[in-house]
Amino acid sequence: MSETGTVPPAVRRALPYRPGDVCWRVLREPVQNLGAAPLLLLQVTHPLVAAGVEQFSDYESDPFGRLWRTADIMLKMAFGDPEVSRRQSEKFRRIHQRVQGTSDEGVPYRALDPDLLMWVWATGVKGALDLYERTFGRLPDEDRARYYEEQKLLAHACWVPEGHCPEDLAAFEEYFDHVVRTELRPVISDADVARRVPNLDLHSDRAVADRTTWQSYIDEAWVHLQTRLLETGKRPHLVLSPASLREVHLLMTLALIYEDLSVTRADHYAEQAADRRRQAEAAWGKLRLLYDADDDGRADQTRSGPATVWLMGGW
Repeated sequence: MSETGTVPPAVRRALPYRPGDVCWRVLREPVQNLGAAPLLLLQVTHPLVAAGVEQFSDYESDPFGRLWRTADIMLKMAFGDPEVSRRQSEKFRRIHQRVQGTSDEGVPYRALDPDLLMWVWATGVKGALDLYERTFGRLPDEDRARYYEEQKLLAHACWVPEGHCPEDLAAFEEYFDHVVRTELRPVISDADVARRVPNLDLHSDRAVADRTTWQSYIDEAWVHLQTRLLETGKRPHLVLSPASLREVHLLMTLALIYEDLSVTRADHYAEQAADRRRQAEAAWGKLRLLYDADDDGRADQTRSGPATVWLMGGW
């Protein structure tokens, strides 16, 4: 689909939602306001979304202002009259067309990339449905399927090309879980481990262990970090850069790997494990755990560098 063409056909054909639509029932519930902040935070946990937000918006100084401006566009797109919905879709495209650049990790991005658009849309699909069902109970399977099909109309209005969304709700849930596990930050992956220590590359002839993935170690290290964060107190007002935990997460993962290797392979791995733990502790000491005790969306003390509210809870 051309980024400079006319408004997507889905806007002209089906939006806005109307009484009788499952999305009308789910998205108009006032309880959805409770999911706004976690929704924003989950979106920017994707490193390329975070890069665009950091470089092209006032998210750092006014995160909730950005949230409400985005919500205003989306609500008018979904529930305004057809002409209002059409204009909001075009406004959405104009705003995002200029957002392109390179992340701190050297990865090029553009906001109108279909995959990035789909991730941002997907957080709303899952977040709204989860919140509604936790409040009012699970929807019948038929209504859940209709909800997802109706949500595709909003995706197309947000310039996700037709045919790009997962085919059905089951495929969508698989897609969502895959992105959470493999693409979000500060979560790391096998590729991060391989880049840091090439001789642990599972796809290399020099692999030192008969494994297909380091995921169990990555998960264990992540649980360790979450537990330690909770022990700092003042939940849920911790404020961190989205990528702040990547280094300490990676070092803790390597420490766990080397500890296992020291038992099953050779004693010299014990020294490597101890060294990685020392490095992880040093990285932890460099973290700036700032707070937002008055819940105004801003850190309570002077700081330097980008920050966002730390996402707690089970997505």
